Amino acid sequence: VYYSFSDAFSRATKETTVLTGYILEQIGKLVTGGAAVQKSLGGPVEMVRQARKAADEGLFRWARLMGMLSISLGIINLLPVPVLDGGQFLFYAIEGIRGRPLSLAIRERAQQIGVLFLVLLMLSVLVFDLRRLFE
Repeated sequence: VYYSFSDAFSRATKETTVLTGYILEQIGKLVTGGAAVQKSLGGPVEMVRQARKAADEGLFRWARLMGMLSISLGIINLLPVPVLDGGQFLFYAIEGIRGRPLSLAIRERAQQIGVLFLVLLMLSVLVFDLRRLFE
């Protein structure tokens, strides 16, 4: 279906807004315990599996999934985890409120905790992916 540039832009903006809202809702459910972590999170193996499935359903489904993955990664990057961009924004906010930077020791410790959190998250989603793959 052909859409004019303005119609396509409007539809893309609406679709992105809807997907962003859905992703934020799911993250909220994960945080509050309203969604099962094992079924809701997926890593690289699950992303490839879903991408293959979406590609079999057609270009539109595949492109939509790629958009959703991009939005998800962007939102996750903005979470206040020290090694991510959201964590850096948090540091800047704290520095702005305090009027001076945090000590190097505190920043280093926060970075270490952030890296540990991300490593644990990646290992967890890999285990979830492998369980799904062999079920």
